[in-house]
Amino acid sequence: NFQLCCQTDLTATMTSAYLKNLMGVPVTDEELENIPHPNVELTLHTTVRFIQAGAVLGSLVAAPLVTAIGGPRTLSDLADRALRYGVTGARVGAVAAPLVTYAAMRKEPEIAVYDRVYRLRYHSNQVRHDRYFLIGASIGGASNGPAGALVGILGGIALATAYNSLLANRERGEAPLTDQLKSKVQAAKRQQ
Repeated sequence: NFQLCCQTDLTATMTSAYLKNLMGVPVTDEELENIPHPNVELTLHTTVRFIQAGAVLGSLVAAPLVTAIGGPRTLSDLADRALRYGVTGARVGAVAAPLVTYAAMRKEPEIAVYDRVYRLRYHSNQVRHDRYFLIGASIGGASNGPAGALVGILGGIALATAYNSLLANRERGEAPLTDQLKSKVQAAKRQQ
């Protein structure tokens, strides 16, 4: 029972620090360093990225190409196709991301996964993209199902990209443990 209680507290701590950082709430360096489940956080981040990529590729690349090549070439058909392809792309991304993340990281030492997640937590532009994705997809999905979620995802990507490009502080500091972690990752890879 004690072990279960501690595990729940540990998971709550990870979830609390991760969610606070994701939502833009200030967190301490100690909270950012406490990453008991780096594989879960990395998989969540890559899943968000794959969903974003699938939505963009489906709705803004594949749908216009198919419409231009195969027709019919009406705005209504393009809009219907963009919705279908964008939602399908997002779904494919959601399924593919955990598999690709596992395949890419399975031979990496645990410290390498921790290092990647640690640096992601400090990368404000990456965190902002994840935040705007979550907010856009949630509001859009709640208001209009998959079509709304797709619009929210695309809107979140556009807003985060614009903010990061135009307004975000260009001078990002490195995470405090970056150099120490790099040497530990290199040492762990040499031991494999």
